[in-house]
Amino acid sequence: MNRKAPGNSVSLMGGHDSGGKKEIDRGFFHVLHATYIRITVLTVFSTKRFLPAFCVALILLFCSAVFATAVFSSEVRGQSAGQSTQPIAWPDTAAEDQRFSSSGTGAENHPLYLPVDETGENEEPLIEESDLRKNINIPLVFNEAVDYYIRYFTTTKRKLFKKWLIREKRYAPLMKEVLREHGLPDDLIYLAMIESGFNLRAYSPKKAAGPWQFIPETGRRYGLLVNHWVDERRDIQKSTVAAARYLQELFDQFGCWYLAAAGYNAGENRIDRLIKRYDTMDFWQIRAYNTLPRETREYVPQLIAAAIIAKDPEKYGFGEMEIVPPFEFVKETIPGGVPLKTIAKAAASDVPSIKALNPEIRRGITPPGEDYGIKLPIEIDSEAFRSTLTSVLNEEKRVVRVIRHLIRRRDNIRKITRRYGVSKADLALVNCSPLRLKRGGFVFIPRFDKTERQVTNAVANTAGFRSTMAQSTVRSKTSPGRRTVTHVVKKGETLSVIAAKYNMDVRTLKSIDTILIRRLILTKYHVSNLPMIGFS
Repeated sequence: MNRKAPGNSVSLMGGHDSGGKKEIDRGFFHVLHATYIRITVLTVFSTKRFLPAFCVALILLFCSAVFATAVFSSEVRGQSAGQSTQPIAWPDTAAEDQRFSSSGTGAENHPLYLPVDETGENEEPLIEESDLRKNINIPLVFNEAVDYYIRYFTTTKRKLFKKWLIREKRYAPLMKEVLREHGLPDDLIYLAMIESGFNLRAYSPKKAAGPWQFIPETGRRYGLLVNHWVDERRDIQKSTVAAARYLQELFDQFGCWYLAAAGYNAGENRIDRLIKRYDTMDFWQIRAYNTLPRETREYVPQLIAAAIIAKDPEKYGFGEMEIVPPFEFVKETIPGGVPLKTIAKAAASDVPSIKALNPEIRRGITPPGEDYGIKLPIEIDSEAFRSTLTSVLNEEKRVVRVIRHLIRRRDNIRKITRRYGVSKADLALVNCSPLRLKRGGFVFIPRFDKTERQVTNAVANTAGFRSTMAQSTVRSKTSPGRRTVTHVVKKGETLSVIAAKYNMDVRTLKSIDTILIRRLILTKYHVSNLPMIGFS
């Protein structure tokens, strides 16, 4: 904002004169011009003095043109001689200058202000020069867009932003630690604030999830596991590591954190195309073309506004807030397939607390088939937990694998539970909740470790293993001296159906009799529902 300096006047072209010489020249020019207009009016309304007045008007017009040329030439010479200049004060700028002058506040103290609204209310800007602190390590640009979102977050979305600030106190220490390990600015955590409000379970219509809102493809590209059992996009530590790697690549590509943030939101390829189209690396210039999606255009101003407020919440009216403990935990390696209920019991905690520390676990158990690192409350005794978990697992069942069942016509939960000898609660452990059956889809059937041991013992004592449906005998070549169980293979029966009927798994069934397997293949019966161990 250009302001008139005391003792000097801003010329028409922006130059400064001393002693008031140009003020006199300009005043004389205006007198000549006014006289010319008066004589012209008199000429029109007085026909008697038309010719003399017309001649005088021409002379005055010539003189005013000469004076204007002289003033312009002197100012140009003054500028070329090294006198200080200022930009032209256009009418709207001059009006704003006059507004600040009348209010007694210098424009140099206001790097940003919003235009006066239709009601004429003159609001002071919310951003001041003091907001640019040394500990803000992403450069801040103060403009109307940033000031708008400061007002927006502190008025319209005040309650929502307060929730974000409370979550920041819980998750920011861990996230900053990860960013520092990768050599990135701490202020990048406010990108997660704009993306999700630090909500670990945030999910968008575009299938983006977690605090950093990764879509599945991008999450997998940066090492996050997304499958039936876990979604590591919701893991605060692992997703921050992935975000740090992605943001570092974006910064290396664009060399600017604003463009890196825009690329994070809209995709690096789109930003790269716009940079080539407009031949500029300035985000604000690209934003001015309005070719970016609206969400991306407002993304960087929101990021800057959130950082400014979060660094000094009391200044913006967020004084008293709820005190929350930081997100801290200890990690223990446990077997796969352990129900969260069992883990909570061994940790002397409850299931909601375990889920809050492990939002990435999508089912009621840890992923079966492999060991898993579970996060537990920070105050837990690790040795006592391991000892208790071992004794609890000896009493309770653990899922060792699952069978994938193809849902057919007329299938329902009751039929499936009776067919495989499981309960509805068992199905809820390994499937989506609430459980819905859709024809052509799959439902997962849990197989527990205790069932496996019981089946093994039953097979070892085959004298008590009977079937009332025996009509033909199939002897196993591997145990010729034992009494065997007979079963008639019916059309449509599969290995999993037969195994479930006798309370065993397919692997055990295969180890008992290979002739049965050959018969199933040779009789052209449809075979499906083969077991899947540790499905992912």
